[in-house]
Parts: sequence; C-alpha cells; structure tokens
Amino acid sequence: MCSAASLLLRSAVLCCLLWTVTGFEYLNLARGYKENVEQISNASNYIAGLAVDGNTDQTLKNKHCSKTKVSDPGETVWWTIKFQDDVYIHHVVIYHRNESADILERVRYSKIYVSDTGGCSGDLVYEQTDDPTNPWQDVFNISVNRAGRYLSVCQGRPSGRVELCEVVIMGCPSGQYGDQCSLTCGQCDQGTFGLSDGTCPSGCEDQYMGPMCDKPCGGVCTGSSCNKDGCTDGCVPGVHGDYCELTCTSTCDDNTCDRDTGFCCDETYPAVCSNSTCVPIGGSCDGCISGKHGDFCDMTCPPGCEQGVCSQNGGACVGCEGDRFWGGTCSAKCSPKCVGGVCDQTNGHCYGGCIEGIWGDGCRIHCHIGCSNSTCDQSKGYCNCTLGYWSDYCDRQCPANCNNSVCGQTDGLCTEGCVVGQWGDKCQTECPANCNNTCGQTEGFCTEGCVVGQWGDKCQTDCPTNCSNSVCGQTDGLCTEGCRPGYYGRECYGQCDHCVSSTCHQETAVCVDGCQTGYQGDKCDMSCPENCGDLGCSQITGECECPVGHWGDLCNATCPLNCNLNRCTKSSGVCSSGCVNGQRGDFCDISCSDNCGETTCQQSSGVCDGTCRGGYWGDYCNETCPDNCNGIGCSRHTGVCDICLRGHWGHRCDQACPVNCIEATCTKTTGSCLTGCKSGYRGQNCTDEAPERLEDSDSARVAWSLFGAVTLVVILMAACVLVKRRKFCSKTKSMSGNITEVYGGETEEEGLNGTRDSDYTELTGARIESATATGRSENIYEQIGGHRDVYVNQRPSVFSERQGEDNRYVNVGPVLSTGRTAGNVYQNLVV
Repeated sequence: MCSAASLLLRSAVLCCLLWTVTGFEYLNLARGYKENVEQISNASNYIAGLAVDGNTDQTLKNKHCSKTKVSDPGETVWWTIKFQDDVYIHHVVIYHRNESADILERVRYSKIYVSDTGGCSGDLVYEQTDDPTNPWQDVFNISVNRAGRYLSVCQGRPSGRVELCEVVIMGCPSGQYGDQCSLTCGQCDQGTFGLSDGTCPSGCEDQYMGPMCDKPCGGVCTGSSCNKDGCTDGCVPGVHGDYCELTCTSTCDDNTCDRDTGFCCDETYPAVCSNSTCVPIGGSCDGCISGKHGDFCDMTCPPGCEQGVCSQNGGACVGCEGDRFWGGTCSAKCSPKCVGGVCDQTNGHCYGGCIEGIWGDGCRIHCHIGCSNSTCDQSKGYCNCTLGYWSDYCDRQCPANCNNSVCGQTDGLCTEGCVVGQWGDKCQTECPANCNNTCGQTEGFCTEGCVVGQWGDKCQTDCPTNCSNSVCGQTDGLCTEGCRPGYYGRECYGQCDHCVSSTCHQETAVCVDGCQTGYQGDKCDMSCPENCGDLGCSQITGECECPVGHWGDLCNATCPLNCNLNRCTKSSGVCSSGCVNGQRGDFCDISCSDNCGETTCQQSSGVCDGTCRGGYWGDYCNETCPDNCNGIGCSRHTGVCDICLRGHWGHRCDQACPVNCIEATCTKTTGSCLTGCKSGYRGQNCTDEAPERLEDSDSARVAWSLFGAVTLVVILMAACVLVKRRKFCSKTKSMSGNITEVYGGETEEEGLNGTRDSDYTELTGARIESATATGRSENIYEQIGGHRDVYVNQRPSVFSERQGEDNRYVNVGPVLSTGRTAGNVYQNLVV
C-alpha cells in the first residue's frame, strides 16, 4: 500500500497503481531512457547511460557499467533516472560489478530513493547496511511499490562511489495498470492514484462514480448528481442499486422499485421466478430460472457461465463455459499460453500446463532467454542453460572471461578455464604482468614461463642482474644461459678477477682466456713473482714471461723469423702461436709443399690445408694426377680423375674407349659409347657388326640425293598452293640450301597436328642450333602429296632465334617408326 506522501502528486497526473496479482508481468520502465540518466561525475568513459543499455554484463572493462569518481570528504555521490511523467515502480533489479569480493564490498551503505524532485531525497525504498541478514550481493531484487518521477541510487560512505552495471525498473507508466500495463485507469480525481486493483482512493472526477471511477452519472442518477460512492440524489425511474446500474423488473408499477432492494414484485407476473412463485413479503423470487439471478431474478447471469446458470445471490457462475474462463463470474479469460487455452475456474491455473517457453500457475511468465530450447519447469521456472548463462533460471550471464563462455550452472564458475590473460574461479583476475601469455586458473601461476628477466611462480622476481641476456630459470632463478662477462656462479654473483676479457668459466671460475698481466693461477687470483716486473708470468707455472719476440732465461734470444705474431715459448723458442703462411715446423723454418692449394699446411706434420693445386693429390699434394685426367684434376684423397680426356675411361682414365665409338667418346665409368657406333657396328660397346643397309652405300646416298631434289620441288609447289603464304613462297628462292642429316634420339611418324616429339638440328656454317617441337603451337607439319615420310612446317620454326628470319624445314628422307633416325634429312627453305 502506498504512503499518503507518495499519493500527493502533481495535478496533471491521472494514473492508477499496478495490479499485484501473482503472475502479472511488468514493463522495464528504464528501457529507452538512456539519455535521461545522469550521475554526479564520470570516471573515465563510464557514463551514466551505460547502466540502462540493456546489457547485464558485470565486468567493468567490457564497457557496460557506469561509474562515478570517488566522493570527496562529506560528499554523497549519486546516479539518477528521470521519467517524462510519474510512473508506478513495482520493483527494481540492480546488477553490481562482481569481479572480486573487494569490489562487491563497495555496495555497503547504498540507498535507493523514489521522489518527485530527484537527488538523494524522497521515499527511501532500500538501504544496504552491515546487517548479516541483508548480505552484499552482486544482483539485488528490491521491492519498491512507489510512484514518482525520479529513482536515485546514492552512496554516502567515505571515499565511496556508485558503480552500476544495469538498472532494471519494473512497473507501469502513468495511467496504466494490469498485466503488461495493458489496462487504462478510470476517471480518478485529479491528484490521486488508483490502488493496485485499479480503484481510485481519493474520489472521481465530476460525472463519474464507482471504485474505478469508470461509471458515468448521466442517464441513471437523478439530476446527474453523483460521487465515487454512487448517485447522491437517487436513481431515475426504472433503475436501482448504489450506482443505479440495476434495472427494475418489468412487473413493477410505474417501472419504479426500491433503490436498495429493488422490491416491487407483482405476484401476478412471476415470469422470471423459479416455479413461477414469489416470496409474498416484498415480492422477491424464491429461486430464478436459468440465466437469471437476484432477488427478483431480474439480472442476467454472466455470459461465461456454463449453460447460463449462476447463483441467485451474487450471480456467481456454477461453472464456466468451455473451461476457457475463470473467476466467480467467469469474466476472467484463461491465459492464451495455457495448453488448450483451458484453466481451473477457481484460480485460473492451467490444467494441462503451459505452452513451450512459458511457466507459472497462470502461464504468464516467459522462460528466460538463457534457457536451453527456451523451455523451463512450469512450476518454478528452473531450466537447463544454453551456452553463456547460469543460475536456476539461467538469467545470469557467465563471466565475460570464461573460456568458450562456459560456466557452471549452479555457481557461475568458469569450468573450461579462462581466456588468455585471466585467472580465478570466475576468471575475474588478470594474469601477472610478467607471465608469458597465460597463467593457471586456480592459483594464477605462470604456466608458460616468464618474460625475459623474471622468475617465480608468478614471475614476480627479477632475474639476477648478471645473468647473460637476463635469462634465468623460472623455478629457481639460476642463470641458464651463463653469466655476463666478468661474473660466474649459478646466480652469477661471483666476479671474475684479473681474467683476460673478464671472462671465466661459470661453474669453476677458471679464466678461459688467461690472466691479466701480473697474475697467475687457474682463477688468476695469485700475483706473479715480484721479479717479473711488468712482463707478467705464465698462468700455469708462474714463470716470468718475456716481451713479444724474445725468449730465454734472460729474454735476450729472438723468436724465429716465421713465428706467427712473433711469439715463441720462453724456455725453448718454439713458435707458440703457429707459423706464417707457407711455413711449418717447431721453429717454422720448413716450407710447406709448393703444391698446397692454399699455401698453408699443418705446423707439426706439414699436411696441406684445404685443396691441392691442379694436377696434384695426396696429404702433402706431392702425388701427380693420372695423365689422362681432363686438366681439371683428380680427388685429393684418392687420385681418381674427375673427367677423362676424350678416348679414355676408368677411375684413372687409363683405359681406351672402344675403337668403333663415334668420335672415340665413351662413359667414364663403364666405357659404353656415348654418341653411337661407327657405320657397320652396333651394341653398347660397338663391338657387334651390323647388317649393311641400302642407305649406307654410296649408290644409296646418290639415289636419296636425287630423290630428295625431286621431292623438294613437289613439296615447294604443294606448300605454296596449300598454305598460300606469300612469306613462305617469297623466301623460297632455290632448291639448294643447307641439307642436314640428323642423328639423335628416337623419332616416330609425324602427323598433321605435330603432336609427336621430334628433334631437329640445323647446321649453318659452324653454328649448330637445335630445339624440340613438343607442345609448341607455332610448329605445324603437314604431310605432302601422299608421301608418308615427307612433311612441311607450316609456321615459323622456333629452331632458330636469329631475328628477321623464318626457318621452314622439309623432311626429304624416310622417318623410321622406331629406332634411330639416321636417314632423316631436312632442307632449310629460307635463303
């Protein structure tokens, strides 16, 4: 029930309060008011409007929460929303930040006000205290039941601030009430609101009466005079009742009846009375016929009554027609979301349950959007959640940093881990800054190591300063890549004293490059004898050193001339840093072999470094390569020739190629002829005699020449007629040309489209050019005059690359289907 103060609203308001019947749905009044909210200050870009953006994400960094600056001493910080007109607020749901318990603790001492003027004043509808029965929560559902134009959230604690991730204000706008605020209030007197059932507590406007001020006075009240309680001067003839809403029975004299009772029954006209009888006193009926009720049975039963039957006293239906209505008068319609549209007559509960996606006894509440398949338990609204939601009603979103948006339905904890960079039960905490990419969910330990320079479970500790590259082990902080120059030890805290280049072994501290002048010992931690003066001493023996270029007890002997860097041992004068190029021996007084390819050799053995000069091989390059190696040389280690001179083969090229090989060429490894056999021979080594063929004889060659000359004439004439190419004919000046025999790879007969491969060779002077016609669209050969082995290339050949010339070839010799094409002859027709 609203307080008297909350009912004193401005005169322009005509409104009534919401119904509070269980199952009614309200409207979110904050929706659409993003521009009508403000707060005392903005922390960064977390403006007031983010608290009514429709997103219930409770993580600040996702930019869906408002946030004020920290209050000054004695200051109250606030957030407020202003409506265009007075509204009725049934309840408020507030979503606070939930990243950690420390953040959630900030809601202490929060207060919520509903007022007409805004600010932290008006009706205090909620206050958060330290009361253990009122614990801090990240989501508050607060009953309000107040009317006003402003709702404010205030925080008065020292160094306080207001942080709101979403504010949901459920209620109805001015002048509306009922389920989803779908009903309009009556003509309530100005300055008043209706109660929760739509009635007007402070009276009606002129000419209206009734609890809801929805009954006009005109036509029923004498003189049209009425107030909220009914007609003030009685009823006009023919009606009776408090609001003159009842009609007198037609049996009444002069159509008038008692206003309170309506009695006027004439016993001679008991038509509407049951059994046609009236009660003698007053003439009221002793029971009514079907469809009527009242003392005089002059009122009609509600239309929803089953078979029109209702109670004579009060008109309550005995049963409802078709089970689609409920209530005493069957005037309330069953929820359309009941299965089959039917419900219990007494309470409106759905008989067969709710349609999918709806729950509640009256099937008026939607399952939450987070419910799987939008279905939930009909009695409680509980459901299984879809991905990204949790709680019994699946109305809460999983924490934003849960991996794959998956969390436990009962507690909202991230069950599949966190996104990279977060940890905690709800992944609300950022991984330590020095983790390499990510960390463990339960403790925040860096699971993939630390950034360079850090170590520890959470990479919170700096690596020792002297670690090389600032790298150390995550678990123990020991330097894993050694120490910076000048330091040693597992943590590189030890300092290399008096080492050359300040470098020593990490574990033993032994100076690896020797000692600075004046010091000796493995660690160069001992001074040289005083009599060594500025010359220093041996790191190992402590013996005094000589100046560069000298040796001997008195350092008065000169090091050998060819010692590298002019250095030698003090005791013997042996060159201690090697020899200059080309020399070897203890005193570098022996020359390396002249045949060493790089002019250097090993000091002690004289073995040549690298390769030998051409024509030599062996460790000392003193062995001569075989005579028949082809000038390139032979293997340094085996003396095997790289390539043989023509006419020879074998590892040392000491065997002659078969005498019948053309041009006396054969393979180096087997001695097989490379370019074929001389006429009359065959076989891999050309040792087998071949039968003599006609084309091999002199007479055959003469015959072929004559045949070729005649054929060329025929070919040229046919080519000019068939191809009609001026260029071809104009360039054909004579039958004489360069005729070339081709000896090469195997060839098959050539067709019109030139789809087979053929190898051609043109000999022009000393120049040899060759090409293969495979896949080249510019080479087309045409069979001429029925000669099976005669073809003309009808397009410029690619066989010659000389600019400005087109080469065309005519095959004037036989083409063998298989085997070698020794008899193929081609004529270049271009002069």
